[in-house]
Amino acid sequence: MLAEARLEIAGVVQSASEEAVEIRVDLTNRGPQAADEIKVAGSLFDRDEEGRLDGALAVGATRGVTLRFPAGEAVPGTHAVALMLDYRTVAPGSVATFSQPAWVLVAFGGHGEPPVKIRLSDARLDVAGRLDVALESADGAAHSVRVTVTTPRVLRASPVDRVVQVPARGSVTLPVELFRVDAPWGSRQGLLVVARDDSGPLRRTAVAAGSAQVGADPARLPRLRRALIGVACLLLAGAVAAEVARRRATSAAV
Repeated sequence: MLAEARLEIAGVVQSASEEAVEIRVDLTNRGPQAADEIKVAGSLFDRDEEGRLDGALAVGATRGVTLRFPAGEAVPGTHAVALMLDYRTVAPGSVATFSQPAWVLVAFGGHGEPPVKIRLSDARLDVAGRLDVALESADGAAHSVRVTVTTPRVLRASPVDRVVQVPARGSVTLPVELFRVDAPWGSRQGLLVVARDDSGPLRRTAVAAGSAQVGADPARLPRLRRALIGVACLLLAGAVAAEVARRRATSAAV
């Protein structure tokens, strides 16, 4: 499997007005390969915007794009800018494409503390698998939160958007089904879960990042089994031949 160019994300509100909010997203390539054809798609205030980086992003280099979102009737508070990064890497003799979910938190017109705590289970899938999203109140009050799940394009999740009632005490678990589309076998894919509470004067948002381990290629197992059977047959044939030779030598000696 090709090594993935790991893009580290940082974001800041570059400018804000009643008309629009501009978010600068800086990407740092942590290697081990240069990345190019980088596209950054973002969602904020229920609006989608997209930016691109021209040319390649070398290992260790940092560059940025600016996403401009119409403010309209945006709710003040803390917002998660959900991002999807699409890019490719080039290695000797091969080219690979990747998608990587990411996020930045921004405050607009006020700052709201996270309403809940999010815990994600370890997820594993071959064709399908499951992610458990555990939610617990962060302040001892009950919350109605909208939970969204973002996966890379090589996976699918269900549900991706659900309103969950979180009690004042204890926790509640949202089971999320994961499905492989064309994720590379044996790869680890990033996941993003956002929970937001819109009930108060300020939007309050919690974010958690997790991952899903994709299993080994099942098509390799039959090939491996055939190879092992072949080796066993050769060993058996060798043992039979040795035994025949031993008996002949014994007979000749008599």
